[in-house]
Amino acid sequence: MFWTLTAYFNPCGYSSRLANYREFRRRLTIPLLAVEQAYGREFELQPGDADILVQLRGHDVLWQKERLLNVALGFLPPRCTGLAWLDCDVVLEQEDWAESAVRRLEHVPLLQLFRERCDLTRDAVPVPWRGENVKSIANSLGHKIATGAVVPDDLCTSDTMLIRRCTVGLAWAARREVLADSGLYDACVIGGGDRAILCAALGEFDHGVNALQMTARQAEHYLTWARPFFAAVTPGAPWCRPGGSCKERSAISRDGFSTSGMATSGSGTMSSGFSV
Repeated sequence: MFWTLTAYFNPCGYSSRLANYREFRRRLTIPLLAVEQAYGREFELQPGDADILVQLRGHDVLWQKERLLNVALGFLPPRCTGLAWLDCDVVLEQEDWAESAVRRLEHVPLLQLFRERCDLTRDAVPVPWRGENVKSIANSLGHKIATGAVVPDDLCTSDTMLIRRCTVGLAWAARREVLADSGLYDACVIGGGDRAILCAALGEFDHGVNALQMTARQAEHYLTWARPFFAAVTPGAPWCRPGGSCKERSAISRDGFSTSGMATSGSGTMSSGFSV
């Protein structure tokens, strides 16, 4: 049985966020497990907005996506053997993408679910769309890996969407056992978790460290998670491992990496003011 996971958090209260979620939900054809973090007294999602809806409260405005997805993993039904995790403002053009993903996961443990990312204008209809409603197009990094077109800077440049026109996040799928022990890396509290996870899957740990400009302590924290995750992905994984070194990275720290002063709160969300 194949499920989709998504994380919903809207600390600024944007109405478009909920509208995009509902469009995302409407177009799904497989079961959805959603985890919402609310910042006020009221939750925004309703019971019909997911097949399984987990709702938590939190206060800290951090990048909670991977943390909430890890919470979701604990609520998957026992019969689930594979899963996708999608940003909740994404629509996949191919209607049978889930069936295709299930077939592909018989041969590989992890895959990105699209070839191209099309950013649409605000008034565009997601599917079908016209060319004039597309603001920009970028390749998926998974597609570049699969076709042998990836180079080291695709992995270790944190803003590849702007500089190299490729994207690392949005929509992934995996066999359930890949995430059973390690889950997703959830310490990147200002974003960048998708890149850290992909670099770990490839065994390119240094590229992950460089892309997120980690200190020695941050790198140690990351590697503690990354090495077991790579071991879970490796059997049968047809990943190419791009050789060479990254270009020299900026010395400016991202200052948004939770290895100290951060912890999970009692509700399971990421919170500041703790020590780990």
